[in-house]
Amino acid sequence: MATRILGIDVSHHNGRIDWDQVPRDVEFVICKATEGTRFVDPTYADNAVNAAASHRGVGAYHFARPALSNPDRQAAHFLATVTALGLPHEQLLALDLEDSGRLTPPDLGRWAHRWLEIVTARLRRPVLYLPDYFAGQVGERDALRGWPLWLADVHGGPTVPTPWPTWRLLQYNVGAPMVGVPSAAVDRNYFDGNRAEFRAMAYGVVELHRYGVVGHTYTLRSVASRFAPSTNPDAVEVMLRRIIAANPDLAGRTTLPGGYLLRVPR
Repeated sequence: MATRILGIDVSHHNGRIDWDQVPRDVEFVICKATEGTRFVDPTYADNAVNAAASHRGVGAYHFARPALSNPDRQAAHFLATVTALGLPHEQLLALDLEDSGRLTPPDLGRWAHRWLEIVTARLRRPVLYLPDYFAGQVGERDALRGWPLWLADVHGGPTVPTPWPTWRLLQYNVGAPMVGVPSAAVDRNYFDGNRAEFRAMAYGVVELHRYGVVGHTYTLRSVASRFAPSTNPDAVEVMLRRIIAANPDLAGRTTLPGGYLLRVPR
């Protein structure tokens, strides 16, 4: 069997969690951060910080409410919340899509695509949480294939909806108690990979590139523009900061020599 690690997803419904008591085979935790346009889960900060302190991988998800507002506003709300915590580059990001808001399937698919596109441009690529029973309500799914699938399928199988070839995360069990969690049952998940691979997704996968031509010089901003998900100035600025963070010897520099072996976060 391929490597899989166990994780849970939590929210205020689970109460105040004693992370020292949570079983050590739980290797990652995805915390509810926001919902709609204004709601911030009151346990998000404590859960994310304390789960990280217990040496577990951490994620944050937004529960979509398409009837309340457009995806731009909800993405901005989510991004403001996760970056304010101080762990913006240590969390796996996710969109929880299980409420249609009475949108038609094509409109709901476009709503989700826009949210995912904004978060990708301004921070990094999130995953899409989608229950198996709900997938048929989401149209335009071909446009969503570029985002990894977090599939909820507690009935066995699992049945992966098109166009994804497989799932990256699987919520396989809901409603089971767990030591250290005082209130409500806990949802259990598998991540298809090991812990290092989970952290790579949380930080953004790092790829090595031998950049440019030896003897030439390139501005770091032009390099960031080459790898940013869009030409939006905010997206370029985020990529520039991430490139410098991934290549500490570039701190304080504005140019890159050709032939440099560049670590590029994805």
